[in-house]
Amino acid sequence: MNELQTVVDKIDHETLGKSPNGCRATFVKLNDSVGIKLYEDEEQRDYCLERQSLAEEYDLGPDTFGIMNIPERAKVDCRFGYLTECVPVVWDILPRDDAGELYWLIPSNVEVEGWDGTYQSFETCKAVNELYQKLAEIGIHLCDVHDENVGIKNGRFVCIDFGELY
Repeated sequence: MNELQTVVDKIDHETLGKSPNGCRATFVKLNDSVGIKLYEDEEQRDYCLERQSLAEEYDLGPDTFGIMNIPERAKVDCRFGYLTECVPVVWDILPRDDAGELYWLIPSNVEVEGWDGTYQSFETCKAVNELYQKLAEIGIHLCDVHDENVGIKNGRFVCIDFGELY
């Protein structure tokens, strides 16, 4: 864990600017298996960590590994974080042409039960709908369903965004 803290201590504005982010969180990959989700306030971090930890119990989200913050001296807005397992994100694995445009009908080379691997079929895929239904059954209601908020773990879809839109 000390080696991860060393990496976290080096996070700065430039690192955050190059990292994937959503409405409320920024994700920084620390190594091949662990990343950190960063938030502007502790309350939002704790809320998302609690929801992701619950999803983890039901194999509906990546593993979590506890709280780790960026030191105040870093002077970054998003400094309240928690460690999370890195999983491939659907958006990142979809096939693209040489210009980076998505192939709508050509499947990715990643197999997920119940998905034909194409971008066109993603949001209507039964496996995606089942994921969000199972999350709702355990009290996690989400409305931001898209290919950048779903990852793949052990051949199944998992949710990777546990925040609110607003």
